Amino acid sequence: MEKNQEHSEPVEPVVASRGRRSILQWIFLVGHRVFLSLFLFLFFLSLFLQFPFFQHWAVGRITHSLSQTLETRVEVGGFRLGWMSRLSLKEVIIDDRE
Repeated sequence: MEKNQEHSEPVEPVVASRGRRSILQWIFLVGHRVFLSLFLFLFFLSLFLQFPFFQHWAVGRITHSLSQTLETRVEVGGFRLGWMSRLSLKEVIIDDRE
């Protein structure tokens, strides 16, 4: 310890207050954050898919992409997504190229 020149009291060195985390603790912390983020993303996605506005937007994006990929007209009137991997499509039209 050094002595302060103005005062005769010893000066303590400043030590970082954060301890070093082990690699295992770091992996555990990052894993929890990734899992929580993925869970929240899927939860809100499934929640938004229940709203008609989002359903129409999603159907428009998917049918536009399919129309460009297949180079033909693709239309879907709507869909209903159930909680247990159930998907119901309404008014599906896929034209033949010829």
